[in-house]
Amino acid sequence: MSNKCIMQNDTKYISAKRPSPAYPANHCCGEHKWGNNSQLYKSTADKNSVCKWKLITPSKTARIHWHDNVRNHPSLYGAPYDFGSYSMRYYYPFDINDRLDEKKFTCGTLIDINLQSEVGLTLSNGKDYTLRGEKDITEQEKYVDSDKLFDWYKDSLDELDSVPLNLSSNNTIALMSASLFNISNIFRDGVQLTLFLLSNKQLSKGEISNVLEGLTGMEAMGITHEIRLKSNKKYKPYGAVYTRAGCSPTSKPHGNYKLTTWKTTSSKNSKTTIVGKVDDTKMPTFPIMDAVLDESIHSDNIARYRYSNKKTRIKKPSATKPKPQKECPKGKVRSPKGRCVKQKKPSATKPKPQKDCPKGKVRSPKGRCVKEKKPSATKPKPQKDCPKGKVRSPKGRCIKKKRKPFPGRKAMSKLIPNCFEQTTKKYNSPKRKSPPYKANLCCDAIKVGNDNNLWISVPNVKGICTWKLY
Repeated sequence: MSNKCIMQNDTKYISAKRPSPAYPANHCCGEHKWGNNSQLYKSTADKNSVCKWKLITPSKTARIHWHDNVRNHPSLYGAPYDFGSYSMRYYYPFDINDRLDEKKFTCGTLIDINLQSEVGLTLSNGKDYTLRGEKDITEQEKYVDSDKLFDWYKDSLDELDSVPLNLSSNNTIALMSASLFNISNIFRDGVQLTLFLLSNKQLSKGEISNVLEGLTGMEAMGITHEIRLKSNKKYKPYGAVYTRAGCSPTSKPHGNYKLTTWKTTSSKNSKTTIVGKVDDTKMPTFPIMDAVLDESIHSDNIARYRYSNKKTRIKKPSATKPKPQKECPKGKVRSPKGRCVKQKKPSATKPKPQKDCPKGKVRSPKGRCVKEKKPSATKPKPQKDCPKGKVRSPKGRCIKKKRKPFPGRKAMSKLIPNCFEQTTKKYNSPKRKSPPYKANLCCDAIKVGNDNNLWISVPNVKGICTWKLY
């Protein structure tokens, strides 16, 4: 962060008419800041190298993720404001290990950390690889597929449940989930890793350092840490993948991260702290995190609002009581406008008696005598059955049977704990038409079946959920 990138208290910057941040854009080039309208901005340079604030609009993937998944619990506050793709992996330590007592896990911890990736390129002619810095990154972008590199990170999540986390025997730590977010350019920005942990007691600095060392040292684990390069003759076909934790290449390992802690019995005492100097260009997070966990949308914004209120001197509403109204004199009542007006007496006129209609006529709703219509004695003609695929409409026509409406992405992406895709032969067999999910773990969920049709998991009479065609 630039030393000149400081919030300004001038009315030009804190005016209510200014939606962009109260920072000089040219002093904050390349940085993210929250605007006066609580939206995220980035200071970007134009053709003349002059930096201006540009509104960051989240991608469709990020908007759907926030709308469908994020609720008022701290364990879901690790998602960044904007990202192109993501992967979530849930672990089930209490189901796998019967010795773990879920009731004893009273503390929750969320760690958001940036992982920088680097692919080791080896020249085919046997010479040393000498490219460094920007030239090295440009070369990796030429020969390494970014999607395959992100898939390498996703595969590494499957191995995290085997990493030992406990530093001391009296505080058991369990890994509940891990999420990866591809923010922008994976070679330059890396990926954000969010870890959700439960423990018997609040984690110490040593325990947190031990957890990060095990969970972020992916190249040291037993997984395949090589990636196939794009077709080329310059380098060997495979390159080794290395990761380093932190928010910049010069930071110490595991030195910069965002830490959120809370009690599992109540999330009201949640606390978020920044360890080191987190680079917000690599981890731009959503403002609701600070609003909920720190009870403010950044302390500098609160100070700005207080300052603007002093300048405008907002008047408090007057506490004067309304004057009591006098009672109206006899024969008068209070009108809706508050005046005393004469009370109208109900009219005593009796309705005129109606004469009986002559024979063959009846009284219509308008009060007239009209001819009585006799019911027709003609029998209705028998209707033929509609052909297959058609049904009888209210007008008596055979029309195509309407299919049920598509439930939409929000209904399809409904997040249900423990509802995940099965990989065993039983669920992926060609004979199975229903989805490869356990129906009883996905109640009320809508999934695509092996027959490419939509299925919904509904409870039967005994309360057990089974798959039904949607």
